[in-house]
Amino acid sequence: MSDLEHIRDLVRVAKLYYEKDLSEQEIARFIGTSRSSVSRMLTEAKRRGIVRISFARENRASSATESELQRTFKLKDVVTVPAIGDGSEGRLKERLGAAAAAYVSEILRPGQMLGISWGTTLFEVALKLRPHRIPGICVVQLNGSVGQGRVSYLGAQVLEIIAAKLGAQAFSFPAPAIVGDPAFGEALMKEPSIAEALEAARGCDVAIFTVGVVDPSCVLVEAGYLTADDMKDLRARGAVGDICSRFFDGQGRICDPDLDRRTLGLCLSDLASIPVKILVAGGRKKTAGVLGALRAGYADVLITDETTACEITNLARGVVPSYADTADTCVAVTPGNGSPSGGGVRL
Repeated sequence: MSDLEHIRDLVRVAKLYYEKDLSEQEIARFIGTSRSSVSRMLTEAKRRGIVRISFARENRASSATESELQRTFKLKDVVTVPAIGDGSEGRLKERLGAAAAAYVSEILRPGQMLGISWGTTLFEVALKLRPHRIPGICVVQLNGSVGQGRVSYLGAQVLEIIAAKLGAQAFSFPAPAIVGDPAFGEALMKEPSIAEALEAARGCDVAIFTVGVVDPSCVLVEAGYLTADDMKDLRARGAVGDICSRFFDGQGRICDPDLDRRTLGLCLSDLASIPVKILVAGGRKKTAGVLGALRAGYADVLITDETTACEITNLARGVVPSYADTADTCVAVTPGNGSPSGGGVRL
């Protein structure tokens, strides 16, 4: 295949993704390839200038909902992605991942330490991150992820992908997310490699993480750390979500102290002390968890979707959430000419 034909393929895939709003999986089926190949093509399209993603924060007019969230929870910034597409959870995570990857790329500075959690949302952030080297950057894992299930490997994958794209030094957290005995967990935390990893996590300049759901679809259940019955017990205790595998209630308070003692990684009070904390999460199942995290001050930047943002504001006001679509958008898409110096697709 000639380079010109390859560029045409890249443009075709970019238009299907950004203009036709097809998911990576849908594009893969349409052109007869794999999802990972489509993801690589989109990354290459960005590198070649066929697609350009940026947030012009000075020129981006905040929606009324974004402004209200920022005022209510004293946030540094709020970014909402449009509530469009097929409405699937996977497609939403792709869009949130793209928005969060662009935001992180914009704010990171040479010599900083970036802390990351893991899971399917952070995996999308890693996939969508544009490769660009930043001098002296370190990427630090915030919590354990070594486990029995296939999903647990997302921890290592997220760390490796982000570090490679930034040309950064990677610091893993070489421990499980949750252990069976608090005494064993305390002993593990005294191991030099784990103690050093925790100290590095506490020293991060920027952290990006998501909120997990409290139901059997939680990645901690898929990874073998918890069971569906554990989820029922956590809900009975008032849990609305987890951050870095630590479950909290609607006010952001730890809801199961015993489980929290068995959880390895950055504690939520240490997370709250990191200068820039980016929470990326969306979808109705995560609304209560996002609200609890915001109430507790665990985040100062929120990246979510319009529907979730509206629901959070309604819950904060104490009114029944409205699921009506909103016309507010924080990104715009314009097609480019495919050349490195051309317009590009702009988000």
